[in-house]
Amino acid sequence: MFLLDIAVNLAAHDDNVRKQFYVACVSKRRDGAIVVSVNGSSRAQPVPSAHAEIRALKKSGSDSVLYVARVLRDKKTLAIAKPCKKCQAAIRNKRVLQVFFTVDDEFYGVWNVKKDAWRLKRY
Repeated sequence: MFLLDIAVNLAAHDDNVRKQFYVACVSKRRDGAIVVSVNGSSRAQPVPSAHAEIRALKKSGSDSVLYVARVLRDKKTLAIAKPCKKCQAAIRNKRVLQVFFTVDDEFYGVWNVKKDAWRLKRY
């Protein structure tokens, strides 16, 4: 899961010390280009526009694949990064193909958006 690993590293290297957790999103566009984003400050931007998924979708377009990672404050522990309901709606509207997301240190999730099918896989 190379691109999910990149999302984990981006989240783990967020230098905002006030956050309880860190979220990053890597998107592979239809043309093969890679787009990266992290959660913004909800004080500076209204939620959910500060979410990493929404920020990545602005540049990734349709038929892309998203990789979303959440890392806890200790910068080591992975946590569930399943997109929230508003992000799910935006993902559907952009016709994203799949979303891969961290669940914990042992599993990751896969959402086939077109079929609306969710499943867990072991790393």
